[in-house]
This record gives sequence, structure tokens and C-alpha cells, in this order.
Amino acid sequence: LAQYLGLTAEASSNGGTNYAFGASGTSPHPSEIPLAPGTPGHALYLSTQIDQILADHGGSLDDRALYVFNIGNNDQVIFGRTPAEAPTAAGVVIAQMQRLFDAGARLFMGRTLAPGLDPYATPFNQALLPGVGAIRAPGAPVLQGHAAEGAQETRAAGGRPHSTKHN
Repeated sequence: LAQYLGLTAEASSNGGTNYAFGASGTSPHPSEIPLAPGTPGHALYLSTQIDQILADHGGSLDDRALYVFNIGNNDQVIFGRTPAEAPTAAGVVIAQMQRLFDAGARLFMGRTLAPGLDPYATPFNQALLPGVGAIRAPGAPVLQGHAAEGAQETRAAGGRPHSTKHN
């Protein structure tokens, strides 16, 4: 995405603006879910990544920057969470997005888990989408979709509905 936009995705640990860590999870308390044996490297859980970006920016975020969320799959694949735990994981994502919103962030991009690939995806997505849709200024667009199905744009009450399909 960064390359497409003509930007760099330098890691925050190297002074950049990319706070993402591979093999990350949604656990609100990292000690609850250690990395599985054989998982390379280390990961910062989502809440820790959000703590870091807020600290680095003095608790005030740029309302013109794009904040990208791509999380959820590792909770099932690496950490072995069950479908019954999926709504809790989605709730963590929503809570962390709300923290960014409260600090001034207004542009978010995220993805749901691909439906039908595993039983974890459906309850995760069903919990995630309504919560994400609630984190926005009235009338602001929300893109909803699955990686395999494209995106559909909706607007809050009072906004003009518009939908698109991207392949």
C-alpha cells in the first residue's frame, strides 16, 4: 500500500511510521497468549502497538493520516483461539481503533477475515463490522468488505449511499 501511494513503510523502531509487527495478535495482555513454539522473531500485540504510536506522537494523531488495521487471522492460526473467542478478539480491535479515534485519527482502513476459510472468521467479522462502523464522525465513509470480495462503501445517516466493487 505504501509503495502504491508513493510512501515508505519504514518500521517505527527505525524512526518510521509503520507500527505493525508480523505474528501479532489481539490479546489485551501479552502474557495471556505467548507466541507458539517455532514462531520466528517476536511480536508486539495490538494494544502495545497502539501504546507505542500514541506515546511517539504525544497522544495526538494526525487526522489526515491513514491508519491501517490488518489483524485477526493470527489469533486463530498461531494462538489457537476458538470461534467462541472471536468476538472478544474483534472487541480488542474495536477498542484500539477507538483509542486512535479519541487521539484524533479519522482515516482507517482494515480488512475482515476471509469468510468460509475457517469457522473463526464469521464470528470475528460479525463482531468487528458493527463496532468499526460506530467509530466515525457522522457522515464519514466506512469501507466494508472482505479481501476476497472487494469493498462496499456506506455512509452514515444523512450521507449519500454509494457502493463500489473492487477486484
